[in-house]
Amino acid sequence: MSLIHDIIKIKYSKLGYLPGYPYHLISDEEMFNAFINLTDEETDNEYFFEDNYPNPFAEQDLYYNKLDKDGNIISQTSLSGEYEKLKAYIIKVIKTYLEYQGTEVAKNYTIPDWIYTYMLGEVVYTNSEYLDIYDTLALLHANNINNNFTNQACALCYATSLKYISTLTSGLRPPTVFGEPHVIKQLRLEAM
Repeated sequence: MSLIHDIIKIKYSKLGYLPGYPYHLISDEEMFNAFINLTDEETDNEYFFEDNYPNPFAEQDLYYNKLDKDGNIISQTSLSGEYEKLKAYIIKVIKTYLEYQGTEVAKNYTIPDWIYTYMLGEVVYTNSEYLDIYDTLALLHANNINNNFTNQACALCYATSLKYISTLTSGLRPPTVFGEPHVIKQLRLEAM
């Protein structure tokens, strides 16, 4: 995985999240600390994850309603809470990876590819390319004149992600509220 780490280190150095040192002089821990706040403390530092994937429900929370076969609400899920679970899971995986890095069992603790998509900025959200946002919104049937990735679009991503993740048999992870590749894949399959 060192090639992807080198690419991320170069990208973060160019974007100003890491110092402009040659990438081989930057540790993996520094790279992950530039990606997301791994401490429990509030800091003034800027992090790639928070800048590119902030909580879309911070100002106004939306709820995902689970319905029974008659259309009655059987449970409500806070999407702001689901965002926080996703973020906490990413932090937990990274901390575990760093803890075992360089040990005999390090190969058992890897970073999943879907976390690397966040680290590379390839998950579709407000800072994504215009056409990526447009295509994702079109698949969600959430197009709008300004091509904005709205809270409603995030809620639709969550519903799609939840459906997809419920079919997984291993490597369970929390659903997302953003346009991750599995969300786009599921939407394309449903569009056929």
